[in-house]
Amino acid sequence: MRINSACLLLLISAISCNSKEQKNTHGNIDSTAKTEVASTILPVTDRQVMDVIKIKDTGTFKLGEYSLTFNPTLTIYNPKDSSVMPHMYADDVERQKLIDSFGNWHENAMKVEKYLTGKYKDHFSRKGNVLTLKLANGKTLALNEKNNVGESYSFENYFPEIDYYLIRVQYDEGNTYLLVNRKNGYKKYVFGQIRVSPSQTQIASVNSDFEAGYSENGIQLFAIQGDTLACKFQATIDANWGPANIKWINENQLHILKEERNDVKQDYAYSFLMLTVSR
Repeated sequence: MRINSACLLLLISAISCNSKEQKNTHGNIDSTAKTEVASTILPVTDRQVMDVIKIKDTGTFKLGEYSLTFNPTLTIYNPKDSSVMPHMYADDVERQKLIDSFGNWHENAMKVEKYLTGKYKDHFSRKGNVLTLKLANGKTLALNEKNNVGESYSFENYFPEIDYYLIRVQYDEGNTYLLVNRKNGYKKYVFGQIRVSPSQTQIASVNSDFEAGYSENGIQLFAIQGDTLACKFQATIDANWGPANIKWINENQLHILKEERNDVKQDYAYSFLMLTVSR
């Protein structure tokens, strides 16, 4: 398998676990010092400050208190082999039947939400443009399009092992995701769909959008701290590939499904990278 060894430009946000979380209209933001890099994807109050580092596909670099090592692997991608890269959800096959690959993605998301209504009827409800989440403390959290201009919400999934909801957020162009703690309604915007670590103490979020650039193209890693999340790091990949999926190998290693354009076949090509995170 050919591995692209072209240099990558990673925009990195190094976020200390000791940095203060500041409240805002979206509920939280992690803050550090240094120069802010503008973003049109995450809400303004959730934009992170970033350091710029150039690396190759194979390489190790220091990021705050962490060292990140990317290594290509010889694993062959087979979309039918879920042991190498599992589906995001146990019912992914059923969800995919509802999705029109050439259709409107928000409409697809709403079809999935309708399908999930029966499965998670005790967790959420919808009335018009208002998505209401039911919290464990007996309260509810209403996500109303009228209160957040340009944002439309759809229920994506419930993760009982960490007691968080995942909400898909649609903008006029592009999308992101929102994690909501079912215990207290704490909110955290993330790049994309998530994977929970084997110990259920960490969350990785990835999203691939290296062509259109309407959504974030990168990876984030969070530590679960009580009923909140602390961002360990985030990397926005400014290159001709994106992380389409991810699998935890252990608490320090993640298998990344690398998606890039195959101009010869006018299609996408897939390979794997191993990401090792150490301190």
